[in-house]
Amino acid sequence: GWGGGGFFFGAPPTPPPTPPRSQQLPPYTATPPVPYNRRTLRKEPFTEARLLTVNEVGDLLRVSRMTVYRLIKQGDIAALRVGRSYRFREEDVHAYLNERYTEAG
Repeated sequence: GWGGGGFFFGAPPTPPPTPPRSQQLPPYTATPPVPYNRRTLRKEPFTEARLLTVNEVGDLLRVSRMTVYRLIKQGDIAALRVGRSYRFREEDVHAYLNERYTEAG
């Protein structure tokens, strides 16, 4: 025979120890949304900006995900690459909409 036992050999590895409380990050707290108007629109650093996904931007613009990817590829909308996915600062989406609004008007 093949020796049996299947594909699992030995005991599972033990997980690494949990770091002490002083090294753990505080729990994430979302900042309350700010009503959008021109006076409150300012460039926020990336650490303070609310990031949106491709799906969320598509829902916001009422377009498909492929259209959002096309806007990224054409350079029409600013996006951050995180691994294999994209994230958008909320203010960049508003800036894109403002540009389109003035072009159409």
